[in-house]
Amino acid sequence: KGLATEVMGLDAEIIRLLIIKGDSMLPTLADGDVVVFDTTEPKPDRDPEHGKIYVIQYDGHLLAKRAAWRDHMLFWDSDNEDPRFTPILDTGEEDT
Repeated sequence: KGLATEVMGLDAEIIRLLIIKGDSMLPTLADGDVVVFDTTEPKPDRDPEHGKIYVIQYDGHLLAKRAAWRDHMLFWDSDNEDPRFTPILDTGEEDT
């Protein structure tokens, strides 16, 4: 059994690692941090949970972003409040 199964209770077949690049998720995630994520989240029959961090595919890149529901629309937010990090509107065109 690996670390994912032993410590986190996750199936090694469905998890991946992502190295954070940049500072858009500061102070929560910093450049160089490694995150473990479940590739089955969000579930196909459920909307992403407001306030939870997900790894999304956007513009050909994997990004860690926080789900934010506003006016019945889903946005992917950065935790860094710097104005250069604008929310990404989920249009359903990219894999999330």
